[in-house]
Amino acid sequence: MEDDKIMDLFWARDQAAIEETSTKYGGRLQRLAVKILYRGYSATSKPLPCKG
Repeated sequence: MEDDKIMDLFWARDQAAIEETSTKYGGRLQRLAVKILYRGYSATSKPLPCKG
């Protein structure tokens, strides 16, 4: 599905928007999240305490 159609679903508060976003970008977003967390940063960009 095209991005503009996905955005229309979000603006309409349609739950299908989440499913379509996951289908189109889920893997890419998951890899990005893993990279961010692997580097020691949380979603709020604050460093996590070092282990060990």
